[in-house]
Amino acid sequence: MILKTKKEILNWLTKNDKQYQVNSKNNAYEFIDIHDLMNSSLLKELIKKDHLPLDYFENLKLEGHRYIINVKMGVDISKNGLEIIPIQFYHVKGFFFCDSNQLTSLKGCPQYVGASFDCHQNKLNSLQYSPQIVGWNFYCHHNQLTSLEYCPEIVTKGVYLKNNEKLLKYKNKFNDSRIQNMSDDEFLLQEKFSFWKSFHLMEKSKKENKQILDDLILDDKIEQLKFRKI
Repeated sequence: MILKTKKEILNWLTKNDKQYQVNSKNNAYEFIDIHDLMNSSLLKELIKKDHLPLDYFENLKLEGHRYIINVKMGVDISKNGLEIIPIQFYHVKGFFFCDSNQLTSLKGCPQYVGASFDCHQNKLNSLQYSPQIVGWNFYCHHNQLTSLEYCPEIVTKGVYLKNNEKLLKYKNKFNDSRIQNMSDDEFLLQEKFSFWKSFHLMEKSKKENKQILDDLILDDKIEQLKFRKI
């Protein structure tokens, strides 16, 4: 069930986000009214900047969401026995941990995570709704993944796929001798390259990765949306 009011969302965060006290103390939660956002002149720029489908916000509205949530710090909703995430995160500038639950979908997860994203040890067979940009590691090991479709556009450090053996069929899709020469275990615990959605791997220096993120994450123009603090 989707939570629609700020009170409902706050009650859920209080119960499930292990970072709630720290985040609340630092005014880290920001609510953005989807209706206001859709009427903003910055909507098209935001969609382009965050690599979103044109109907991304319209679909959220149709599903019953009123707010998307930005978090200026980290979020830890791990080990709560969650089967769904009933709220919609958008940008999380720190880490986002939703591991060790009973999730069968990543719906509700943010589009951008500034640090590591961890969804390992769930019941996922798809990466749909995973973030588009991950600023550090992407952990999706110990799931039931059958495809690399919907993986993030950018992961600046490593992608951890271990114990998703059905993904081995994708190893041959990489036109790179370094990948072909990896053992299966090395491929499923891949941490030496940045991972790209179009099935190729590129080494990136920290400087290059930082420039990529600087080009894609929130900037002064997006801040003009006047995020509503609670």
